[in-house]
Amino acid sequence: MNDLPASSEAIALEGVVFGWRRGHDIIRVTQLTVNRGERVFVRGASGSGKSTLLSVIAGVAKARQGQVRVLGQDIGSFSSARRDAFRADRMGVVFQMFNLVPYLTVLENVLLPLRFSAARRRRVEAAGGSPATEARRLLLRLGLAEDLVTSRRATALSVGQQQRVAVARSLIGAPDLILADEPTSALDADARNAFIDLLLQECAKHASTLLFVSHDTSLAKHFDRTIDLAEINAALPYRDAA
Repeated sequence: MNDLPASSEAIALEGVVFGWRRGHDIIRVTQLTVNRGERVFVRGASGSGKSTLLSVIAGVAKARQGQVRVLGQDIGSFSSARRDAFRADRMGVVFQMFNLVPYLTVLENVLLPLRFSAARRRRVEAAGGSPATEARRLLLRLGLAEDLVTSRRATALSVGQQQRVAVARSLIGAPDLILADEPTSALDADARNAFIDLLLQECAKHASTLLFVSHDTSLAKHFDRTIDLAEINAALPYRDAA
């Protein structure tokens, strides 16, 4: 599926320390390992550093100390531009704030990763479908009506609908690693179940690794194992962390 160095580990953190402000560490993780193909649930209360941990793994934030290896690459040694390109090619990220582009349609938002990553576009085309067809498939599987998919802008959707668009965007192009930050927080029970089913099926289909963080412990049963963030993060709780 990819041309990255052979490694059994999708994520390997060692001695990682990070804080948005010096003197206020949010993350202090001695060791965290997630193997390729694993589906891992990370539970943590609000303010425990869940979003920050994902930001460090995604390369959005750079650790002040320690090593962050993702898919066999030491991303801490990358420039900011190289981290961005690596994330675009190899990761699907469901941000807690969705980060949809308000002036684009639903379909255009989902297709956006393919504009930044030729590798993800090639994977869609290699599977025998067009990008638009694949985007529509994901959106319809998540329960969005056809008229919303083709004509609505992101700002015209409800919060729950926007969250489903963000999820579809993260899945398109079969990324090697999916990082999901509270991806079911705005979904009702039916939409949540449809999302979990689709997410796990897509990960199995493409042998993608999944790191899913949430405070909703009822979801943990769907995953290979559960990590309690409070047990691996030695930093004191910080009010502004998420």
